[in-house]
Amino acid sequence: MEKCLVCSHEFTRDGNRCPRCQWPIGFASVTRDPRTDADVVNWAAMMYKRLIKMYEQQQVVTSNFQPEPPPTQAPQPQNQSPTDISALEARVQQLTTELHTFNGSYIQERHRYNRKIDELTKEVELCKEIIQTNQDSAEKIANLERQYREIIQRLVAKSSPANKASNGATSEPIAPVIAAAMKDEPALSDKTREAELSRRESIALPGNPEQIQPPEIKTPISPAERDLLDLYNRYAGVSEAIRKDAWDVSIDQNALDRLRDGDTSQVTFVTDRKGNFLVVRRGSSIYLVPNKKRPINSHIYKTVNSAYTCEGYQENYGQFILVRPALVEEIASDRWQLGQKGVLKFK
Repeated sequence: MEKCLVCSHEFTRDGNRCPRCQWPIGFASVTRDPRTDADVVNWAAMMYKRLIKMYEQQQVVTSNFQPEPPPTQAPQPQNQSPTDISALEARVQQLTTELHTFNGSYIQERHRYNRKIDELTKEVELCKEIIQTNQDSAEKIANLERQYREIIQRLVAKSSPANKASNGATSEPIAPVIAAAMKDEPALSDKTREAELSRRESIALPGNPEQIQPPEIKTPISPAERDLLDLYNRYAGVSEAIRKDAWDVSIDQNALDRLRDGDTSQVTFVTDRKGNFLVVRRGSSIYLVPNKKRPINSHIYKTVNSAYTCEGYQENYGQFILVRPALVEEIASDRWQLGQKGVLKFK
């Protein structure tokens, strides 16, 4: 037995509709929103009760005589005609059809949102994988930076005057030290070391302008300095990102005169529209970099050499790379003094 949702009539499930009210059988088996269905069923039940009441009144009218109204009262209106009942039945049938259509649309919309949720879930998992990959990359970069700082410290220790005096002529060249530190292998062979020592001795001869001085590196490279090096070495000219926070400067004339006499104790720079250098502020530090518009020829090499350790310089060089920028301090308005030499590598 099955109970009708509208008229509560119990019947056997032999047909597709309730034998009493013609309500569709199986309507409750379709998945839908319970609140919406309850409102529709309550409304349909109310309409059906009204229909039954009108039908019963119509039966009473046809089976009994119509009493005459009292003389003092106006005639009562007649009950609705069968045409009105048919219209209500058609309306109920139309609403039932619309309800089925609405339910089908609801199911399709729910499926669409379920697919959207699945897609968003996959995107979230992909983002998690990307974040994990970036974290792994950041750890690798931090490890490389730590190794780099260790290499720099070893270079500074091996290039210090005290270490040179203790090791004498058997001190290792800088390049083999870097290679050994990066690959965890021993330095160059004795034959190669002798050739490198001979080359350094020939470079250190008096009057040779290519004498290589050890890099005066005192602190590890900071993030601001690394960003400056990347911007400076990436382009053939000076990028706008550097130019907007920079001042064109040249060495002060008094400092230049002292430099010609061999005095490198106080190297100062002043603003100059056609200067050979740029003073760039990055965070709390002020750096000095060569102006790429001015080629480093033999006339200005001594000036550049006072602020930088120039590795492999030749007047007909192809290009140079900024290894470390020089550090300066602002001592007065539009005046800076060299605090730490930088490193340039020529090719």
